[in-house]
Parts: sequence; structure tokens; C-alpha cells
Amino acid sequence: MKPLSKEMLDEASFTRIEQIGKERFANPGAFTYFFVGKIDTVSIKPLIEKCLASLPAAENAEHWVDLGIRKPTGIIEKIVNKGTESKSIQYFLFHGKLNYSTKDIIELEALSRILTTRLQESIREDKSSVYYIGAQPGYNKWTVTDYEMTIYYGTSPEKLNELKESVFATICELKEKDPTQDEVDKAREKIKREHETNLRENSYWEGVLKTYYLNKEGDFKTFGEFDRVVEGLNLKYLKFAASRTFNFKNYISVALMPETTTKAQ
Repeated sequence: MKPLSKEMLDEASFTRIEQIGKERFANPGAFTYFFVGKIDTVSIKPLIEKCLASLPAAENAEHWVDLGIRKPTGIIEKIVNKGTESKSIQYFLFHGKLNYSTKDIIELEALSRILTTRLQESIREDKSSVYYIGAQPGYNKWTVTDYEMTIYYGTSPEKLNELKESVFATICELKEKDPTQDEVDKAREKIKREHETNLRENSYWEGVLKTYYLNKEGDFKTFGEFDRVVEGLNLKYLKFAASRTFNFKNYISVALMPETTTKAQ
């Protein structure tokens, strides 16, 4: 989990890399294979028998191990001083427990779109203080079921403090007041359009197959909930989702500052 560095690369051993590669592919009989696309199940069967069924297989099965790596709790604020260009990058990551239901995930997606629009309108367009800004959701099933909401932007180093206050004020307003019906409707339409596009992409279906296989034991019954949950998005649910998503006592703040700038955040 350590960030990649030149020093870490110097520690790499080709012999060990080769050994790891052989270990990972020593038992392809334990692999799970996913095929997506326009596939003729009749003509592909002899290819699978020839190319996959003939691979060596061992009886031993591997199991993943929980290494105990967790996000830190509380307020974590770090500044990294690297580079000489007078530009800064800021990340805020809010995180917490998640039920990992279709409803919770779609509400996170809708919140991210509403917050992104508000940030762009109130900060990027009104103050012209950032090069870019947005909010990105994330969710995990293993090893801990949790969510992430990342707010990111690029700006000049001297504006970091001012922008943090503005961003947090925008989040507070989203928590304390209901999103407007117009915002909910626009978020719903964005999610629906993106979903319609995704349904035509093989990469999307590959992700769906893997997600349902790994996280829901191959049970696809909840896949059909998407349209119903998206249509059911409303002000009450999103206000509650915002209140539980943005906890100002539990977030991670990391900013990149140039080495020549020593002004603290």
C-alpha cells in the first residue's frame, strides 16, 4: 500500500518478479473466467475446451488474506511539498460505513453530481479560483464495506485556505438544506443517460459480472433494481444521505504545495 517511489523500484528484484509471476499462474484451474461481447456459445465451446480446459490444475485453493489495512479515523490533514511550479492540488476524502445496497450506492452517485454542479457554479464560475473541481464517489465491499466521497481541485497555493472554507461551506449548505427538486431531477437524468451508455459497452458488463460474482456471490437479482431506485430518488433520501456522508469529524485532507512555498494550510 506504500506509494511508489524510486527507492522502492531500486529494491525490486527481477528474480522475485519472475517467481511471483510463476506463482500467480501456477494453478489456472482455480481461476474464474469472464467472457463479454457478442459470443456464439456453440462455436466458442471447443475453443474453451482446447485453451482453458486443458490447462493444469492443482487441488489446493488460495484464499485472500485481510492484512488489516484501514483508513485512519478522525481528521487527518497533510501537506506534501514537491515541485517548483506555482500550482497546488487539494483532495478531501470523506469516508464511513456503507450498507452496500443499490439504494445507498445510487444516492452517493446522485450526491456527487449535485455537489459537483454546486462547486462548479459557486467556486469555479463565481470566483474563478480553481482550474478544475469536482466530487467523486467510491464504495468497497472488501475488506471493509465502506464508502468514499472525494472532493478534488487544482488552484494556486495562496488560495488553498480560502477555497477550503468555500468548499466546506458548500457542503454544509447541502447538508442543512434540501437539494432542490431541479437538482434531483438533473442528477437522475445524468445517471440514467450514463447507464444507457454503459449498457452498450463490453467493459461495463465485464465490471458487472466481476462485481456481482465477488460481492454478491453471483446473485444478479438486485441488478434489476437500478431503474426503480433511480426513479425513486427524492429530496428526503438525498438530504439524509448527505448528512451521513459528510462527517466533518472524519475526513482526510491532502494538499500538494510547491517546495518553494512554505505557507501552511
